[in-house]
Amino acid sequence: MSNPHNPDPLDELLQGLPRVRASDDFTGRVLAELEGRPRRTPRPGAVGWAVAAALLLVALLIGGLRVEQQQAAGERASRAAELRSEHESLRQDLARLKSQAEQERPVVYLGSTDQIDLVLDLTSVERPVPLAPALPMDPRLATETRTQ
Repeated sequence: MSNPHNPDPLDELLQGLPRVRASDDFTGRVLAELEGRPRRTPRPGAVGWAVAAALLLVALLIGGLRVEQQQAAGERASRAAELRSEHESLRQDLARLKSQAEQERPVVYLGSTDQIDLVLDLTSVERPVPLAPALPMDPRLATETRTQ
């Protein structure tokens, strides 16, 4: 396609060639040549072989797809079994941890510094003191304590 704003060098060269006019009997000679050639007719067995080859190709494709689907299903089943096993293992670990958390602890961790960990052994306390979580001190109580 010629673009007047951006001329193609090939178009310019072709336009520079001299014009040649076809002879008056050109069309007749071409048609006579075409009619004189024997027409190709398919061999009788060729169509059957082509159909058989196409059917074989379709069968191979379908078979390949089925094998791939079966492999994918096997991989999914294997992964599901792994997940079930891992889930059961985690469930058992959680039950064990819950059981340990429900048991009374004989020690209380009090804190640490860079050099020492402070742990209170409750078995050495003569009268066990019920433990409760520490609550923040009411600021009014702190003020009363300082004024007294």
